[in-house]
Amino acid sequence: MRKPDDKRNSSEQLATPRTLADIPRLGPIRIRALTKAGYDTPSKIKAASVTDLAQINGMSEIKAQQTLDYLAQFAEFVEEAPVQKPAASPQLSSALSLEVIALLRRIVLLLIHVPADTMRGRLVREVERLADAVAKLSQVSEPEAVSVSLLVVQDISRQIDFALSASKPGKKAQAELAEILLTASMKLSPDVVV
Repeated sequence: MRKPDDKRNSSEQLATPRTLADIPRLGPIRIRALTKAGYDTPSKIKAASVTDLAQINGMSEIKAQQTLDYLAQFAEFVEEAPVQKPAASPQLSSALSLEVIALLRRIVLLLIHVPADTMRGRLVREVERLADAVAKLSQVSEPEAVSVSLLVVQDISRQIDFALSASKPGKKAQAELAEILLTASMKLSPDVVV
């Protein structure tokens, strides 16, 4: 079997891979799978066995062997240090937590305020979707994302307060509120499925 790098001249110097992206024929899907499995540096992959790598989704025994053969050419790796993202300040995270608690209280009040027999199915679905998106906020740690989430949560709270000020939200008001909640869910959790 011909190895992919056999075409190179012996005088040609290979650059030592610093990241997984520097390893030939490892696409973004394999890189993501390897990283998820704990093989986030070329040296960790080189230390693994073909069997270990072949068990990772997207890696066959052949691809694992090709990758190990390529990495065997290098004695040492100079790996890039992982970029540390700044964490949100405790005050900002605390403010978001308090706003989330207040929002959840408003959602409960909304559910109590609108009689069950008149509540539209879409509104119920959007309240559930929003609750899921709010639950994911505990994983937000980047300062900018926390700030944006805080603003979105405050805006949703104002919208729900407005809906609660109506004596009994009719079909149109419920449809408008459902649309607002959907938009808010998408802002809080971009991966939300509509």
